[in-house]
Amino acid sequence: MRLPSTWRGIPRFRLAFHRAVNPAALAVTGITALSPQLLNAARQWGLKIRLLARAQRRDQRLLAEVAPVAIGPQSVFYGLDGVDNAVALTSERLGQTVYQGPGAGGLATANSILSDLYRLTSARGTSFTPAVPGRVYPLAQAPRTYLAVSAASLPLGGPWQKRQAGSALTRPLTASQQAAWAQRLPQVAWLPVSAISG
Repeated sequence: MRLPSTWRGIPRFRLAFHRAVNPAALAVTGITALSPQLLNAARQWGLKIRLLARAQRRDQRLLAEVAPVAIGPQSVFYGLDGVDNAVALTSERLGQTVYQGPGAGGLATANSILSDLYRLTSARGTSFTPAVPGRVYPLAQAPRTYLAVSAASLPLGGPWQKRQAGSALTRPLTASQQAAWAQRLPQVAWLPVSAISG
């Protein structure tokens, strides 16, 4: 499944990481696999589900994905509704900066951002250098917490950090650990969680 957010994030990846990104190389998961049980469990935990394009550099590797993620109230994306969009950037010099407002659509927004950045760099006598081609790795390689949901009760002794009836939040798991648990518990639906509250 190819989503518009797949290619909308490409200019941001190129500017932020100086890497040319092939959209086909991105790990893309849509919202069609979200079940009513998963949506209800997220609500019970005080989480909201957002479709996010995310990327980060770790050990000289670009990790990226477009996928639904459960987020807590601390996330800058938690309060977004309707046509609002947000871009959150984290850098060594500035920490996290957030740009938020009504969206004008993917191409118009990307064009505006690129035009503004070009004008800023041109005024200072600098220019963009061409992005280098680079491999993109799945963001899921980083350990992460998951919301696990099952119609039956979840077994004791699992990777659970907190439990409720029919759902649990896991301790941080690597992709291979989560895949192993998913194989052992095929009836469980898994959703990555970001910015959970204590």
